[in-house]
Amino acid sequence: MKIHRMLWLILLLALLPAAALGTTAEDISESCDFMPSKPPVGRVYYMLDDDYTTFWYVENPDGVSIDVSAPEGQEMGGVYIKWYREIPSWRIDVPDGDGWLTVAQKKDGYVVEYVALPAGTRSFRLCRAEDDTSIFKIGEMRVYGPGEPPEDVQRWEPVAEKCDILVFSTHPDDEVLYMGGTIPYYVARGKTVQVVYMTTVTSYRKIELHDCLWACGVRNYPVLGPLTDKNLDDIQLLYERYWPLEKVQSFIVECIRRCKPEVVVTHDLGGEYGHLEHVATARNTVWAITRTADETCFPESAGQYGAWQVKKLYLHLYQENEIVMNWSQPLDFFGGETALSMAAKGFELHRSQSENNYHSVKNYGLYDCRLFGLYYTEVGEDILKNDFLENIP
Repeated sequence: MKIHRMLWLILLLALLPAAALGTTAEDISESCDFMPSKPPVGRVYYMLDDDYTTFWYVENPDGVSIDVSAPEGQEMGGVYIKWYREIPSWRIDVPDGDGWLTVAQKKDGYVVEYVALPAGTRSFRLCRAEDDTSIFKIGEMRVYGPGEPPEDVQRWEPVAEKCDILVFSTHPDDEVLYMGGTIPYYVARGKTVQVVYMTTVTSYRKIELHDCLWACGVRNYPVLGPLTDKNLDDIQLLYERYWPLEKVQSFIVECIRRCKPEVVVTHDLGGEYGHLEHVATARNTVWAITRTADETCFPESAGQYGAWQVKKLYLHLYQENEIVMNWSQPLDFFGGETALSMAAKGFELHRSQSENNYHSVKNYGLYDCRLFGLYYTEVGEDILKNDFLENIP
């Protein structure tokens, strides 16, 4: 009887799809055939080379699509796309008899997307939406077989409607260089950390920031800001030309109201090494922190998200009410890695920045990423001085 049951179990397992068995999907991209609807076909290589500075595109994107087919006998489980520059409105179709069936479509989507394909899919077509006019550029594409996508395949959740900690980072990489272990430390504690970037600079750095956040445990999609990256030596000139003051303040107020954080963490008032965009981020976060609860201040975002009062604001390197964070504790969530080591690994994923060796995540020296000061509080002064969430229920 036991032998018969074992045979039935083996047969049942053989009939189950790979995803049901919890197997990890294989990257089958190299064995797939990629055929764009328009030449040059040779550029397809650029979205398969693991180089974020290269990309596939066509000169005239009208009616553009790309057909992807698996080799004979191979099924597809999903497609992983990292868009370069603009994010178009797009859809994915699969063969359906003599026609096509749309199985996914996005408008105002994410820079990085994973789309699960129906069981049995052996080919699909990625198309730009007919009513879209943006340039169709793909930085990287991967096709996976059946099963659960690998852990490093990003599947983003929406921007948090309520978070514990909101990090304002001026550029991609500041979130780990100067905020140190903030993100991995609080993610490991089960807290919701939402990250906002004031400016996202070049296209490939957008992809890099997603890689960093995902590795640090963030699952809520980052807010990608509207500001232009120009490091001038005159802050008034910065406001006049590239960072209009009202636009900066409105954006910060809107993000706080949208994400409703208990605590906000951001840059040094001196801009760390004097970067005036860092200065502008810190100064205007300070300006906003007491105004987000006032419905008459930027009433449009108050009407959309409601007013909100942050309980605490911490600034990097602020010397009053100083707090020294311990980023060197082993974290079970990251298999014993520390918040500091995870921040350093996150920075390495900002490839364009980490490879030049100008900066690194440091827990010592002038820009020590452990040092913060409590600039504003609604819940009293810190006593233990070792936790951004101290005094918050």
